[in-house]
Amino acid sequence: MKAVTWQGRRNVSVEEVADPIIQKPNDAIIKVTSTNICGSDLHLYETLGAFMSPGDVLGHEAIGIVLEVGKEVTQIHPGDRVVVPFQISCGHCWMCERSLYTQCEKTQVRGEGSGAALFGYSKLYGQVPGGQAEYLRVPEAQFTHILVPEGPSDDRFIYLSDVLPTAWQAVEYAGVPRWLLVDLGSRTDRRDGISDRPTEMDRQGHRRGPGGRAPRTRPSLRHSGDRSPGSRR
Repeated sequence: MKAVTWQGRRNVSVEEVADPIIQKPNDAIIKVTSTNICGSDLHLYETLGAFMSPGDVLGHEAIGIVLEVGKEVTQIHPGDRVVVPFQISCGHCWMCERSLYTQCEKTQVRGEGSGAALFGYSKLYGQVPGGQAEYLRVPEAQFTHILVPEGPSDDRFIYLSDVLPTAWQAVEYAGVPRWLLVDLGSRTDRRDGISDRPTEMDRQGHRRGPGGRAPRTRPSLRHSGDRSPGSRR
């Protein structure tokens, strides 16, 4: 398959690499349909080069279709459409049960003093091949996925992999009052009539659009384990 690989500091190229295979019974293989380049990838481009090896596959924001699952994975099936989160987490350890998925005890890279393993992000985080590729092996696939519906284009869901939960967690940590919350960088999608224009919360916690009207909003997406996307970071 073709994949984006690290070849040295300031040297990234698309190369032919081996297709991923099921290695453990809780793995899954997905065919990647879209992937993002994250600002965090710039750290690998130069600063974290000391922890990279030539040929490492980059990328940690991917969406695709499940092709194959290990025998212990029953939560997703071939043909399902899934977003793959940045961090790899089991969903049932002490940390995961407290929604601290980036500190998953099963995938922590203890030898480097790091938290949970991450896709495509150096030896510091497990050196797991990333998602800027045609296919991706997903460890701990029973939990490391977000099921999304067919229909809307990939760009409606792919931000669940990293951008949206990171922003969500930043707002949580900052303790922003709900009545101050504003949706930035919004737009109106005329194809489906859903308004994405900037909205804010009033002091009672209700969303208000331009002119004080409550806009039509998208339905919330839930993780297949019934956790909100924002709780995954």
